[in-house]
Amino acid sequence: MIQLIGEEFTGPVHFVKFWLDVIRDWEKETGKHPLIGLSVTKDVQDSILKMPAYATLIDIIDIRYWHYQSDGSAYAPQGGLSLAPRQHARLLKPKKTSFEQVYRAVKEYRDKYPGKAVIYSGDSYPEFGMAAFMAGGSMAVLPVSVDKEILKAAADMKPVTADNKNEYKLSNGRKSIVYDTVTRKLELK
Repeated sequence: MIQLIGEEFTGPVHFVKFWLDVIRDWEKETGKHPLIGLSVTKDVQDSILKMPAYATLIDIIDIRYWHYQSDGSAYAPQGGLSLAPRQHARLLKPKKTSFEQVYRAVKEYRDKYPGKAVIYSGDSYPEFGMAAFMAGGSMAVLPVSVDKEILKAAADMKPVTADNKNEYKLSNGRKSIVYDTVTRKLELK
């Protein structure tokens, strides 16, 4: 089970800190450690992750309430404005994302926080599950046709720069998984 604060949450940093304090106290009382996911706006997410006392409580970063748009700019509503995500969207008119931008967002957070799982639940989810997977994301929605050997091999791989601009690559130095965005072919090499 993964505990997220709530659906459609766009609250302020102090409210997230309050819940994390409650979780920390509960963990001390019970000795248990549930998986805690941070599913908030980008500004709140970044603020919490910059505070070591709170960042240590977070196991999973959920990119849900913001995304990089296909032009590379961020659609990142502010937290704490008492607006639901659909209300933010009506005001800010977000543009769609792309494979490249989902990859960018997931990889950015995987690189910055390597000990945490990163999941993508934002714009065009689950269409860009392969982008999240190739960026090292967790729990990516993939076609059922993906070879189980590829999934096993991916467990100890990290994103690396591919030779071809249309390819994305995961590698552990011995083997690689390569995804071609033109042919949509996924291979273990």
